[in-house]
Amino acid sequence: MRKLLLILQLFYFTNTLVSQTSVGYFNYGRSGKMSWSNHLSINSLGQLVMAGTFDDKANFIVANSSGTYSTNRTVAGTGELFSAVVDASGNIFVGGCHGAVWTNPAKTKYIVKYTSAMTQSYAKQFGLGTIRYLTTDGTDIVATGYNTKPCVIKLDNAGNTIWYKEYTVDGKDGDAFSIVKIGTNYYVAGNIKEAGANRGYVMSIDAATGNVNWCNTYNSAGNPPHLTGMSKSSTGLILCGATGLMGSGKLMAMKIDFSGNLVWSRLINSCYSWYEKDPTTYNIWSINCAVDPYGSVVVAYEDDPSYGLLAKLNETTGTVTWIKRFGNSGDGFHGITVSGCAYLASGWFGPQSAHLGIMG
Repeated sequence: MRKLLLILQLFYFTNTLVSQTSVGYFNYGRSGKMSWSNHLSINSLGQLVMAGTFDDKANFIVANSSGTYSTNRTVAGTGELFSAVVDASGNIFVGGCHGAVWTNPAKTKYIVKYTSAMTQSYAKQFGLGTIRYLTTDGTDIVATGYNTKPCVIKLDNAGNTIWYKEYTVDGKDGDAFSIVKIGTNYYVAGNIKEAGANRGYVMSIDAATGNVNWCNTYNSAGNPPHLTGMSKSSTGLILCGATGLMGSGKLMAMKIDFSGNLVWSRLINSCYSWYEKDPTTYNIWSINCAVDPYGSVVVAYEDDPSYGLLAKLNETTGTVTWIKRFGNSGDGFHGITVSGCAYLASGWFGPQSAHLGIMG
């Protein structure tokens, strides 16, 4: 059972990691309560924003780089948050779902805005499903998710819907996970549902209208991947996820150019993918990636039996530089971001008691 939220920090310089041991961890939660972070971001003030579940409730936490949190805000009494983003004015936007995530297909997706003073500005619901990922586009907010179909929602600063689009890929339903903007287009990564497994796709859509420019599906060494994480570099898009059926599978990373052409694809090692036990979706999450300034990609994930892992790859070739396991059995990483000379990962931590500390 997941217990606590974990932030792990790694320091590196240039393109060579000097220390591959954890140098700091900060844990939040209480014994006997389920708490974890699905997504981790950092704002212009150096604050960490973590979205997930705290004490069995949809929650987000804002902490400084020393691990001390200034905000621990419950958004809803049920469900969980999957993403949080901070705009240039310091407003915080969170997205997720109401309802029992693991067993209830009738959950409701929503986006909530808080001002920099932590006053709720609006709360918007968008029918059944889940919000998976949020990003900013100037003063607008763009969200991915699903009903039974992948969807993308664009809101203005006041929370008014600019457009809401649902998509099918190869005539099939599915889910939309990560989204990035490049030029005048959004790139969306997700999965479509097929018999016995899902298949990953990347879709380019027009930022002004939501209309599709192109959509490609992908296999990795003959295995259809579930794509959940995406990060952009100057030469393309890095994607990550898992292969095989839900649960245990192989960690997968791949790179495509901005036209959707495959540059490289790698099956790395075993991993575990948390998924919804909802027969209408069978969507997964928990695997994310980030590109650092020195030509490397780092992927955050967990294996079976449930350790937190980071895998570092060369961004140009996909060659694995190292794979490092951290913590104890019962840990797992979900979110990843890069800050200066540090990798920061968030997820969940197995011990039964809450604590805050530093590891050498």
